[in-house]
Amino acid sequence: MWDTEFSANARKSEQIAYRIYKETLLDNDISKAIIAQEFVSWLKNEFSDDTKKEDLKRIFIEAKPISYLLDAIYHVTKPKGV
Repeated sequence: MWDTEFSANARKSEQIAYRIYKETLLDNDISKAIIAQEFVSWLKNEFSDDTKKEDLKRIFIEAKPISYLLDAIYHVTKPKGV
């Protein structure tokens, strides 16, 4: 649906992401903090054993779109193993 709606837009991915954000969170008064807490809870459950934790760590370190987030965390904390 949105793929067709925004097909001519050079920033199609951003437009779709905003639409999901707006219609899911903003229009329903859902807090980003609550979403973050739920995501962390899911990560803890999904990646509970050490092997999976290492896989998750590698995924986050290699993920270019969230590198700014890791940089911000590393700015205020000392990363483990670095």
